[in-house]
Amino acid sequence: AGAAAAAAAAGASEGRVKRGQAMGGALESSAVDVAQVVFIGLNTVIPLISDELLTFPKLCHQYFALLAHMLEAYPAKVAALPSDLFSTLMGTLEFGLKHANAEVARESLAALGAMGQFQHS
Repeated sequence: AGAAAAAAAAGASEGRVKRGQAMGGALESSAVDVAQVVFIGLNTVIPLISDELLTFPKLCHQYFALLAHMLEAYPAKVAALPSDLFSTLMGTLEFGLKHANAEVARESLAALGAMGQFQHS
């Protein structure tokens, strides 16, 4: 049990979560790549995000906090995004850098800093 918990913790730290599914009386285990799930969601949401939507303070702050976290935690996955999605993502970060709210600008700068650090490491 201790080895299984350690393996699950190691997988979670890599952005993977083990989940068991009962199928036909047997327990089947599969790994879910959390980062991949979030990026699939972002792929759907980012094209819908407009400057007008980002005028809502709570949505704007949460959106840029999520981007900052994802770029800090998974820079390789961000660098591997399709070019159109990557360009849109960078465009929203540019918007965030110019934002009047200091916290939004800080989150955008943190996200871009993480990408810069990844490129130079």
